[in-house]
Amino acid sequence: MEFLRSHALTIWVCVGVALVLRSLWSLMRVASREDRRAVREFERWQQRRACNATMKTLVDDEISPIEETLEALEADEQYTEEA
Repeated sequence: MEFLRSHALTIWVCVGVALVLRSLWSLMRVASREDRRAVREFERWQQRRACNATMKTLVDDEISPIEETLEALEADEQYTEEA
């Protein structure tokens, strides 16, 4: 019991430091979890962006021949009307 009385302040300081370290460890774990989540969200955003670009290219590739055909038909109709 005498040991506890003579070292009470040291014991309280050690307990306090341990609690602070535990809190810091918890905060670091939460921060790393949030960092991982942010990285996953960024990767999803990149995938959506790439997918949208691919879809735009596919749609443009499909629309271009149709537009050319329509322009040719319109030109043919105008030529027919003039003749």
